[in-house]
Amino acid sequence: LPIRQFLGDNTRFSRPDPEVILCAPANARGTITVAGYNHLDNSLYVESSRGYTRKGRIQPDFAAPAVRVSGLREAVERAAVRAPGGTSVGAALTAGAAALFLEWGIVRGNYYGMNTEVIRQILIRGARTVVDIAYPNPAWGWGVLDISRAFEALRG
Repeated sequence: LPIRQFLGDNTRFSRPDPEVILCAPANARGTITVAGYNHLDNSLYVESSRGYTRKGRIQPDFAAPAVRVSGLREAVERAAVRAPGGTSVGAALTAGAAALFLEWGIVRGNYYGMNTEVIRQILIRGARTVVDIAYPNPAWGWGVLDISRAFEALRG
């Protein structure tokens, strides 16, 4: 279970299943749920939760890079730094992708109806597969985040 310091010693899953370990808010309706993976070797991040939800909805929606992700600390330094690993990194990358679609849709006037569900569907449509398994998948969702492919999907 996540965030162990908030749990009592007797906290347990009511129906334990290692393939259904999504917790709130990942299993809520209206969310974009992201698994984490290592983009360098296309392996799933070992601590990434798996779905589907206990009611059978497909979650996670897709996987995003969450291991050994590099970025720039500040433009002035121009030095690559390693970000800490984990699904929080994948969630941050997905939030950035969502912001790009909000800008494209609302700020630039291309689609004023842009919202979370529309962005979720666009990102799922743009997701690409990386391993030879059936999709959607309880660990990978519909594939991995690919912002370029998602924008291409908007073109038709």
